[in-house]
Amino acid sequence: MDKRIELKKEFLKEWPISRLEKLKLEEYTNLDKNSFCYWLEAITSEVGSIWGGSSYKFGIFKRNNKENEVEGHRKTDGEYSWLGKYGKTKEEAFLKLKSLVLQISKSAINNDLEEIEKIDLGNAYKWKIAHLYSNFNVFNFFKEDAIKFILKEKGYKGVFSYANAYMFLKTLNTENEEFYTFSQKLWNLYEKEPEANVSLNLSKGNKRNDLNQILYGPPGTGKTYNTINKALEIIEGNELSEEDRNNGSAKKKFNEYVESGQVVFTTFHQSMSYEDFVEGIKPKTNDDDQIYYETEDGIFKKICSSAKKIEVIESSDIDFDKVDYYKMSIGGKNRKIMHDWNINNETVSLGYGGSSSLKEFEGIDDWRSFNKAFTEKNPERIEESKFHSNAAFRFLKMKIGDIVIITLGNLIIDAIGVIVGDYFYDDTTEIDHVHYRKVKWLATDLGVEPSKFINKKISQQTIYEFYREDIKIDTFKDTFSKKEKVQPKNHVLIIDEINRGNVSAIFGEQITLLEESKRLGNKEELKVKLPYSKEPFGVPNNLHIIGTMNTADRSVEALDTALRRRFVFKEMMPKPDLLEYKEGIGINLQLVLETINERIKVLLDRDHQIGHSYFLKVNTFEEVKKAFATEIIPLLQEYFYGDYIKIALIIGLGFFEEPKTIRPNLFAKIQGAEGFDYTNQTTYELLDPFQMSDDDFSKAIELLLEK
Repeated sequence: MDKRIELKKEFLKEWPISRLEKLKLEEYTNLDKNSFCYWLEAITSEVGSIWGGSSYKFGIFKRNNKENEVEGHRKTDGEYSWLGKYGKTKEEAFLKLKSLVLQISKSAINNDLEEIEKIDLGNAYKWKIAHLYSNFNVFNFFKEDAIKFILKEKGYKGVFSYANAYMFLKTLNTENEEFYTFSQKLWNLYEKEPEANVSLNLSKGNKRNDLNQILYGPPGTGKTYNTINKALEIIEGNELSEEDRNNGSAKKKFNEYVESGQVVFTTFHQSMSYEDFVEGIKPKTNDDDQIYYETEDGIFKKICSSAKKIEVIESSDIDFDKVDYYKMSIGGKNRKIMHDWNINNETVSLGYGGSSSLKEFEGIDDWRSFNKAFTEKNPERIEESKFHSNAAFRFLKMKIGDIVIITLGNLIIDAIGVIVGDYFYDDTTEIDHVHYRKVKWLATDLGVEPSKFINKKISQQTIYEFYREDIKIDTFKDTFSKKEKVQPKNHVLIIDEINRGNVSAIFGEQITLLEESKRLGNKEELKVKLPYSKEPFGVPNNLHIIGTMNTADRSVEALDTALRRRFVFKEMMPKPDLLEYKEGIGINLQLVLETINERIKVLLDRDHQIGHSYFLKVNTFEEVKKAFATEIIPLLQEYFYGDYIKIALIIGLGFFEEPKTIRPNLFAKIQGAEGFDYTNQTTYELLDPFQMSDDDFSKAIELLLEK
């Protein structure tokens, strides 16, 4: 049964209508990961995702911190925050929201989608509730532009509403396909990658370096070895010479890049998880040996962060000698989600200044006049803090073209931008600020000390103007007066044995972000909200991923479909012609390998051939013995599960003791087993190549080659 059906059943068992009718606030939202809201967003995310945005989408939520502030349409008592339209108090807001949730769930059960359409609750949230309580009359995708796209593809001509859309799409399932199978086909229209058209993207040797590639083939074909060369070519931007490949300098360079963090090597295995790879909550101990938990970045998130460097836009038209410079905090360390939201939306927002628009104060350039007018309009704000007036004055005073320096705490400058828009008021965004200015970022993710750009320490004030002598104007000119973008360094993540892990579980929804079009900086760039840190996350364009997979373990066709369509696959097969004849050995290793592999292809398949690397560095007769004893024979035993007759067909009887026929009286006599006759069967025992004389080993090779 589809896992999504099971999850839907589990949800309905946990949250029946009878429980909703008695629902309490602490059941609706809490920090213990068992609330109604957590079930909707996290536990049932595989049924249909509503990740992203702020927790205000639930109407009311329990806070992680205890800040006590009231901002216009958003209210808080320090413990809970809620949208003011649902009530003045948390009790009033919850009762209203409880009635809305009940109304949605009952309407979904009765298939009254038009009634749900009228309910004042966020679209994604209310339709996710409707999907879970409906008898599969509401589809499990809730993104408006995605639904509109699917409707257009299917020729819908009516008026758009969620209710109309779901009812129309339901009529298209003329063959009565299983709900989630049919739903996935519709969603694939939006993704432009229907599973029916998925095929392996087999590379024909493109000159460019593909962002995501997998080297696949039988064991011993040099897949892992070649990741070193490919990583160097990606980072250094040119093809390695044969001399570099062979003289050891390539490995030395590779190790240096690993040391610097530009290359990260990891191996997938069955116990590898999302928490190891992306991020997870890990136990720690403090100085008093007390256990506490914190979010810890995984391998993938770390290298993505490392790959993001300063991106400088063309900014030679800025006259750094004439503009004014301002410091701002747009959320800081304590409200990093708000900080990141501003960065991503190219805005700076102000929490001070009250909940009403500041438009009427624009144009008042004198501080005393401004303070008087603002105080008369907002006496309660001045009573809270005199800085409301000061912050609002500075925020309006910033001119288009002025420079704003964004900090994280007092010790880090995170971003620098130029003001490009006038003040505007917006009380509909996902963050609890209403005052905004548009900016164009000159640099983000800086992570530098203030002393790089400023001659004094940073103050904790949310916003203030710098004196000109405090600014290192020459540094601004040197850093930003450039006519081309600074290209960030390429980074490479090497995933050995990528097929041994559960790729879907390890990458999670981040696998979509691997696509070139979804990478940061591209037209369709995509970010997701991480489940533990709640940070927005995207994959930079300069991160290359090289995977390796052993086809003897698992065929390419058996791979996860999502992985197959996002990677370029490059086959690496055995190359016997690389094995030169060496006089000191006296064995034609090229012919030996070709003979073994021809037989394996007949008895098994081409994916189980033996690679050339096992013989590549063999220089003596003893090393040939060692290759057979430690590599070739163990591989064949693994391939044929100890079926020594088949192994003998591959390498010949020269590697076996004299075959023995089973003696007549070997087995005990058991009544009823008289019909079993083993007396004509033969047993085979392998010889240890290390214990074989040189003559015997040479004869075994001759038998293998049928000489």
